[in-house]
Amino acid sequence: GNIMWIVIISLSFVGMGFFLRKLHIEIQMNCPNRVSMLVRHSITISGERARKPSACTVHEMTQEAMHRAKIFLITAIAFALCWYPLFLLILIDINFLVSPKVYQAFSFIAWTEATVEPIILICFDRNMNLLA
Repeated sequence: GNIMWIVIISLSFVGMGFFLRKLHIEIQMNCPNRVSMLVRHSITISGERARKPSACTVHEMTQEAMHRAKIFLITAIAFALCWYPLFLLILIDINFLVSPKVYQAFSFIAWTEATVEPIILICFDRNMNLLA
């Protein structure tokens, strides 16, 4: 049972890696064309047809897309750092010979990920000024 979940989570990380790599390449290569199209569609949807997207708006949207991808990557790394020690222990210790204290410690680290992720999101939110 545990091995199946570890494999599923690991495969999702592989898929996420491919997606982020493709997204990064697409943003870098098709930056003006792709983002300009997205801006036009968002303006059409919002009903602001008179306003045309400027180069500044396209650049800002590209930067925002890259920033969101970075936050996504940071939260994925935090998840892996919190959960994979426990996953590796489960895979290595087949007969459960390791002390229960080690399992408790690794479980505690794994479950702290639920606290770490919101902190990451708050710290990297561009719209939130923590010092204000």
